Amino acid sequence: MSQVLVWKSDADGKLFEDRTKYQNHLRKLAAARREVKKQELHVLQRENFLDQMGQVASFDELQQFVVDHWDFFRYNMLERNSWRKRKTLPKKDDQLISLTLSDLHFVRDLSNSHSSPRKGVRNFDRSSEHNKGKPTSYPGWRGRITYSVTSSTGFGSDYFDSTPICTGSGGGGDKQLSYDLKLWAADFPVMWEQQAKQNWIEKENRDRSYAWNQLGGATAGLVEVTDIPAGWTVPDALQSME
Repeated sequence: MSQVLVWKSDADGKLFEDRTKYQNHLRKLAAARREVKKQELHVLQRENFLDQMGQVASFDELQQFVVDHWDFFRYNMLERNSWRKRKTLPKKDDQLISLTLSDLHFVRDLSNSHSSPRKGVRNFDRSSEHNKGKPTSYPGWRGRITYSVTSSTGFGSDYFDSTPICTGSGGGGDKQLSYDLKLWAADFPVMWEQQAKQNWIEKENRDRSYAWNQLGGATAGLVEVTDIPAGWTVPDALQSME
């Protein structure tokens, strides 16, 4: 009876009579594990970066944040165009020349048909049985983003794809890219808290003014609220406000 010496890969149970092939197999498995870890780290770093961006306190700060961290958005575009088989970006390409956020205003019920907060859901086909019960809107801000780059190697909106900077209709050439913009309140908690406080104060003053007028009080005698009460909590920005 012949005996055969084999090597077994504990990771996947494969058997090898040739030691060299066995060792090569182990190296491939180790390389695959390293790649998975690398991808996991990349995702974690990406989420941490987007969390950091969400801590800006104003539109001006957000605009400056994008300018200061443009390399992230350059490589975000590259990831969206991985089919181009390019591993690096030429330094002269996709450099930011200028960027402006403009006409931003708060909307209580921004439609989530084409984009949504990172922890929210999209709801494109409102009539489908599958989407019944899903939110049809979230609070946020609508405006415009306009920017120019040196020789874009992808589509203009690719720089912000899958980030909280949600671009809509628009386009243009490298020297003048312009898109509709949505910023979801849930993705920018610091700005949302400020906005929610402002919303509460404005509503409270409207309600007080209405009640005062119903009682026949003179407008000059109305005392307006300028701050929120103790114990006030920030509303959940993932709740539809329709």
